[in-house]
Amino acid sequence: MTFGGASYRDNKNHGYDLSWTDFTILAKGYYHHTFLVVEKWDVYDSPLLGLKFHTSTYSYNEPDYSSFKHTEASVGPAVGLAVGGRFYISKNFGFYAEVSHGYNVDYLKIGLALKF
Repeated sequence: MTFGGASYRDNKNHGYDLSWTDFTILAKGYYHHTFLVVEKWDVYDSPLLGLKFHTSTYSYNEPDYSSFKHTEASVGPAVGLAVGGRFYISKNFGFYAEVSHGYNVDYLKIGLALKF
């Protein structure tokens, strides 16, 4: 989930407010490669398919014009391909990094990897 916003005010307190939220749900499949595989490394690629939900709100405050507030929401496809790897520092704990490319998907992810 990503979210953010922006605001602007001039010296007469006229301006705008903008906020947005993006939420993506993805299904992933993994193909684990046999090259570069050692006890602590796991290299994989993954197709991505899902939906991205987007909402935004824009409001404008200008006394000389009509002030207004506009909200919109949309749903779109999210597709792509990811390549990544995991490095385990113990039997059940490690780190991972993943690079993705596609439409409405994250470009870089890093995190913790756990084996149960």
